[in-house]
Amino acid sequence: QFFDAGRSYFGQPPIPFQPFAQKLVVPAGAEIVLRGDLHGDIHSLNAMLDWLNREHYLKDFHISRPNTYLIFLGDYTDRGAYGVEVIYTLLRLKLANPERVFLARGNHEDVSLAARYGFLAEGRSKYGQAFDGAKVCRLYDFLPVVLYLGCGTNFVQCCHGGLEPG
Repeated sequence: QFFDAGRSYFGQPPIPFQPFAQKLVVPAGAEIVLRGDLHGDIHSLNAMLDWLNREHYLKDFHISRPNTYLIFLGDYTDRGAYGVEVIYTLLRLKLANPERVFLARGNHEDVSLAARYGFLAEGRSKYGQAFDGAKVCRLYDFLPVVLYLGCGTNFVQCCHGGLEPG
């Protein structure tokens, strides 16, 4: 069901999922930090952020070097016990650095996988009925499935695992 553009599950009237690509042009000499497959591992994400703070790429949640970009390549939740915390931390980074933090959509950023692999159950166990998993899953629909990253005329495709046919 991933990339089913006819499917919709949130809002009135419901808005269908529309997969899209995003282009990111960075200046020459930019430093790019790429990370994927966190799968609810907040300890690993915190260790990365701690290192970025120690090396002065970050000051708390704010990117402190003008030529640094953080790109996260999907699969933020499921399998681990801290998917909610991972999503919160990534969104906090994005809000603090909207032009230099980018989140791509992986295959686990899908309502069917979130239900099957544990993210929705994790949210309900932590927050009860107050947890609205549909809103989190709707957020995923606004993430690009691929990011074309480059400088000048040289670009690389950055995505979770490849684009599916169709």
